[in-house]
Amino acid sequence: LAWGGSLIRPVATGYGACYFAQAMLALRGKSFEGQTVVISGSDRNSSTGWYGYDILINKNVTDASTSEVLAYVDGQWTKTGTCSYAVAGNKLELSVAKSLLGVDGKEITFDFKWADNPSELEDPISLCLHGDTAPNRRFNYRFIWKK
Repeated sequence: LAWGGSLIRPVATGYGACYFAQAMLALRGKSFEGQTVVISGSDRNSSTGWYGYDILINKNVTDASTSEVLAYVDGQWTKTGTCSYAVAGNKLELSVAKSLLGVDGKEITFDFKWADNPSELEDPISLCLHGDTAPNRRFNYRFIWKK
């Protein structure tokens, strides 16, 4: 199957930033449950974090509606909080507090990528080799919000 990426509908709320992603997993007979990792480059600086990515979301699922938010600190992923999530078939929605993303104010811009089912996070290419990514390879989505 060709993987053309996901349809993304970013929404800003008073609580935080929500990502809504709809994928082609249904064509493969799979769902999002237990398979999705979202990585956010919150400071848009490629020299910080894990190869430029500072925040890891949904790697460690706590329960049916809560997932951990991790930050890359001193060479390792460290839990900084939790976020709410919901899964329905091939749809996933995450609600993450702006403070956990390292953003605030009336204008927010950050880059992000998401990957399905990466077995290990060795380097950025491992996201593609051990799972599907959107957007593909070295590219990122950009979330821009102005109040």
